[in-house]
Amino acid sequence: MARGAVAVLRMCWVQARPEVQVVFALRFAVGGLVGADGGVVDVPRLLVGALVWACAVLAVYLLNGVSDAVEDSINKPTRPIPAGTLGAAAAIGVAAAASLLASLGALLVGTRFLVLTVVFLVLGCAYSVPPVAVKRSAPGSVAVVLAGGVVTYLAGFCAGGGGELGPVLVPAVALSCWMAGVGALAKDLSDTRGDRAAGRRTLAVRWGPGRTRLVVSGNALLVGVGFFVAVLWCLPVLVLPAGVVLVGALCVAARVGGPPYRVYMRTQHAAHVVAVAVLVVAVVAR
Repeated sequence: MARGAVAVLRMCWVQARPEVQVVFALRFAVGGLVGADGGVVDVPRLLVGALVWACAVLAVYLLNGVSDAVEDSINKPTRPIPAGTLGAAAAIGVAAAASLLASLGALLVGTRFLVLTVVFLVLGCAYSVPPVAVKRSAPGSVAVVLAGGVVTYLAGFCAGGGGELGPVLVPAVALSCWMAGVGALAKDLSDTRGDRAAGRRTLAVRWGPGRTRLVVSGNALLVGVGFFVAVLWCLPVLVLPAGVVLVGALCVAARVGGPPYRVYMRTQHAAHVVAVAVLVVAVVAR
């Protein structure tokens, strides 16, 4: 029994895409470190918040995996649900349990954090679950991904101490735009066959890969340059991670370093790791 439960949880973790879970944790950490009030981080509260947020992210991505069964059977057939190694009912059960844990755990962090947790879970449902399922259209997908990113940084901000709001909005908005305007669109470039079969009207399905790549490149440059200028102006501590994003944007536009989505993922992981490092140094030095 216990061994079977562990196997199900392991498959749920794989289905929820570990690389995505990690970057959400990094986003949360960036929000928490920027929000450190007076240079003091409430570490226990931040860690509890991070665990709660991990449960919420797991729930959202499991729900998405269940709803993506048709397109993933064509686009990503080796993932546990389309491969048959994880049943949809089991995934939904774990998602429900994770949502409950997230909601209850959020109470330990605070009321604002609970509100943000509920908002994130609602956004996840709106993205994946019919009859809303905004994932079926490009504008809906981009809007929900953008909102989910910003909410994650704000949740970290609340858990980390919730100091001055202004500074956290710079990475929250810029890196969420990178997530929505670059990643969400680039991801669909290789998935057109399955998305078309599932009735999704992504930008890549509607406009084709060529025009979509141009949009992705333009968005990448806008975000990369905009983020770099913004941190130079009002948050110089983040100039290094902003530089990483700018280099990634140039690589996407120049088609260097592999497919756009791969460059996007490498860039966001590198930028967040650098951001966490420089923010930790800044907090310790205060």
